[in-house]
Amino acid sequence: MARRVRTIDDGEEIFPGVRASFAPEHTVGHTTYTITGGDRRLIAFGDALHSPVQVTHPEWSCGIDHDPAESAAAWSN
Repeated sequence: MARRVRTIDDGEEIFPGVRASFAPEHTVGHTTYTITGGDRRLIAFGDALHSPVQVTHPEWSCGIDHDPAESAAAWSN
């Protein structure tokens, strides 16, 4: 059977123009993806924010974050 899972390193370009960055302060295994093309960039981060209020108050972490203080610091930078 062909291998279907491939492990990656933090910061690795997994496809041309797609770079993975680990965000373990949220949930274990959480990864963001930076997608670039030409002069444009999109950062896809999935469930990093759990409530609309976190857009204006990123320091208000969700109770399921692995490290709430580190999570808040990551989005406040």
